[in-house]
Amino acid sequence: MLTHRRKRFPNSLGSTMAVDICPELLRNDLCQYSPRFAPHSIGHEKLERLYSALRDTRYGELARVRLKLDDGQVELFGKVSKYFLKQLAQETIRPLAIGLRIVNHLEVPQT
Repeated sequence: MLTHRRKRFPNSLGSTMAVDICPELLRNDLCQYSPRFAPHSIGHEKLERLYSALRDTRYGELARVRLKLDDGQVELFGKVSKYFLKQLAQETIRPLAIGLRIVNHLEVPQT
């Protein structure tokens, strides 16, 4: 049976990020393609770069987008005021998400 430990690491947004670490998988090198069980440095650094790219745009709404990195994909969550911002968020992280599938769950209010 696999045991999981949940560790929390600070991020540049002033909050913490929880990461599942599975020692058995780490020892057996079975987790190299699974961000869910990867050491915090791999997933944590990628998420930091993605969040940084969104913060660096001149649109404050994109700084409030939440990201989830799991199973070879990055998912975007939250609400934005315009469809343009939904597209911009996706295209902003695309150059950094090489090899990852992007799933955009951002909500735009209907007008």
